[in-house]
Amino acid sequence: MWQVIVRVILRYRLIILSLIALITLFMGYTGSKINMSYEMASMLPNDDPINIEYQKFKKQFGQDGSVIFVAIQDSNLFTLDHFRSWYDLTGNVSKINGVEGVVSAAHAFSLVRNDSLKKFDFKPILNHRPTSQAEVDSAKKILYSLPLYNGRLFNKKTNVNLMMITLDKTVINSKKRIPLIGEIKEMIDQYGSTYHIKIHYSGLPYIRTVTSKMIQNELLLFILMALVIASILLFILFKSFRAVFFAMLVVIVAVIWALGTVVLFGYKITILTGIMPPLLIVIGVENSIFLLNKYLSEFREHGNKVKALSRMISRIGNANLLTNATTAVGFAAFIITGNQMLVEFGIIAALNIFLIYL
Repeated sequence: MWQVIVRVILRYRLIILSLIALITLFMGYTGSKINMSYEMASMLPNDDPINIEYQKFKKQFGQDGSVIFVAIQDSNLFTLDHFRSWYDLTGNVSKINGVEGVVSAAHAFSLVRNDSLKKFDFKPILNHRPTSQAEVDSAKKILYSLPLYNGRLFNKKTNVNLMMITLDKTVINSKKRIPLIGEIKEMIDQYGSTYHIKIHYSGLPYIRTVTSKMIQNELLLFILMALVIASILLFILFKSFRAVFFAMLVVIVAVIWALGTVVLFGYKITILTGIMPPLLIVIGVENSIFLLNKYLSEFREHGNKVKALSRMISRIGNANLLTNATTAVGFAAFIITGNQMLVEFGIIAALNIFLIYL
């Protein structure tokens, strides 16, 4: 069988190389459309009872995790100058496209009983920008008299105050979230620098944005580090720039194909699929060392390139096939876990390990 494969490869090598080049161009174009996943990863199978309850909760109450928390510690917040700036900041943040609402000490509500309609109405504590210290003191007195906010919106003992920013649910699960949070952070940081106050951020949208940006940056870093380390290792082993070049060409093509297949399957880059390129580089270099070592060993015996290629493929083809097959099957085992993120990783990993072998 391997002799037949060798003859086909050698006879139609230009056609095969042209086909690989065309596929690589297509995969490169497709892979350029790849997107990061901005949704919170579900680590439970879809049919897990807890996950089912969580989906019911979201269906009834809407998307959770849509609030950014901004904390400051300012003993002078309720002075006229600071409070007016905090009031202006609250209003400016609420005007940003993608922000649904903002609650802070400058924009809080009290519950007023409506006897005629038999319900509670929300009444703003402040209806306008304060013009005097007396108005600020009055707002502070009302705010501090409401136990709902104590320990949640502010802490009397430590002078910590929160601003809670609710984001549009359609934005937080898209790439628009990154510039939105960047705009919010820039505006609030400017307030902090004006009054020399340290700003603290939290909330799922903020944490998930920082995490996704970290994955994006580390993806490129790990690819470059893997390529550099693999190149150095290959050069130490073979003492040949030519061998390093062709081995690196193979793994770069494999990385391009991997990114292309992620898009073709309709997946996005997650914390797991993000490690695929470095993983393929390692596997590709392993194959290259195995094949190049055998090829050079055969070539030194008789100096015939075609004969060396033929013997290399026929003599270690089975061993190399089984090595890659067992690796691919190992990663394919993730497909049966029922976890969507692991299933995606298993499919992409198994498929691309076979592709890099071919």
